[in-house]
Amino acid sequence: MLEKFTKSLAFIGIDTSNMNYSMCDKNIYKFEDEKIDKQWRSFFAFYRDGLRQGRIDTLNEIAADAMRKLNEV
Repeated sequence: MLEKFTKSLAFIGIDTSNMNYSMCDKNIYKFEDEKIDKQWRSFFAFYRDGLRQGRIDTLNEIAADAMRKLNEV
């Protein structure tokens, strides 16, 4: 995940020379550089939201498939 994050920073032109971080319970990482930390929080929020929505979509598909199979019986 950090590799993808670093690539996205380079793509938008943010200096990645100081990628020092410490572990953080809430956001996994806390970066020393304020700009990088702000970008990380945004990146991680979208990642977490996408993961959550992907699970919801998968569960909805499973439920819809189960209902179709029950209606066939």
